[in-house]
Amino acid sequence: MPYELLPVFIYMLPEDDRPYSALPFREEPAGLIRDPGMHLSYAFQWFAFSAILGGGYFLLVRYQERRGKLGLEAEAPTLGDEETELLTGPPQQGHA
Repeated sequence: MPYELLPVFIYMLPEDDRPYSALPFREEPAGLIRDPGMHLSYAFQWFAFSAILGGGYFLLVRYQERRGKLGLEAEAPTLGDEETELLTGPPQQGHA
């Protein structure tokens, strides 16, 4: 390990008015919503994302195969004179 571990551990003590044998030691905070529907909707959300991703991949493959059968290969874009000058700078004049 990149750091040293100390030979120490910490006890979680119960609140003042609770005995040591009463579990849990701490009460849940008031206003905490423990609704399984929230977890269920989150799970449905991720299943929907995966379905959209799978369907999108299927459509992309089908689109590429159709373009390949029609001979519509994508051509690499070429730079014009203005774009080339922007990337390389203006032409240099001869120096003696």
